Amino acid sequence: MIGVPLDGCRALLIERYGADVPADALFEGAARHLQAQIDAGAMQMQPGAAALLAQLDAAGTPRAVATSSSRSKAQHHLLSAGLAHWFSTVVTRDDVAQGKPWPDLYLLAARRLGCPPTRCLALEDSYNGVRAASAAAMPVIMVPDLLPPTPEMRARCLAVLPDLHAVARLLA
Repeated sequence: MIGVPLDGCRALLIERYGADVPADALFEGAARHLQAQIDAGAMQMQPGAAALLAQLDAAGTPRAVATSSSRSKAQHHLLSAGLAHWFSTVVTRDDVAQGKPWPDLYLLAARRLGCPPTRCLALEDSYNGVRAASAAAMPVIMVPDLLPPTPEMRARCLAVLPDLHAVARLLA
């Protein structure tokens, strides 16, 4: 379910376990647990994230978030990590008809930045995120986190890099 919007996750659970699965209760419990971890400082941002954002800012590069998460969840995470101020726009699942792997999030983010998708660069860690950026005709770099790169992901990406420090070096 990594990189899959909530409605897609709900459909996957129902498909696998039937209509009686308590999907909403499961998702609400998981959301409370994640928020508690973040509020307790137990979650860490990816190494190099702040430095990369500062580098992009210094270069005058506009930045957006395109996430399958809800607006409230995305804002909570960005504020908790101290990253919200680095982005001129945040596009969430609440803003589009279809979440990842469809291109809607990336197309709207590019439009809000005033830049054609082909002139943007997506950084992704999920398969559906790579698929969404690719479907938007947006170049994408995968920085794997929980999911290793597959041949499909490598074929869709400009590069697969080990961390955000490597992304910063590439962009420098």
